[in-house]
Amino acid sequence: MFTRAAWCLGVGLAVYFINHNEYPDTSAKLLSVLGSIGLCFLAAGAFMVWSSKVGKVKMRDQLLDSLQLKGDEKVLDAGCGRGLMLIGLAKRLKSGK
Repeated sequence: MFTRAAWCLGVGLAVYFINHNEYPDTSAKLLSVLGSIGLCFLAAGAFMVWSSKVGKVKMRDQLLDSLQLKGDEKVLDAGCGRGLMLIGLAKRLKSGK
């Protein structure tokens, strides 16, 4: 998303600076449209980074809180990605495995 934002903003600025003397209104409109699209891509990328770093961890903690763990459970995590849930469980289990 960030590269798409950079491309939109870069192309918009290039078109503006190349054509603003000959076609000031058209180049300004193109810059505003491409700039708006670029800002949308930038916002989408920022949301994706936030949801990956903060949102997933909050949802994991809410889910694990709802399990009402005692601390002595045995947990099996087989082929479930990078272990986000297992790391959260391991922090909560005192004598579990």
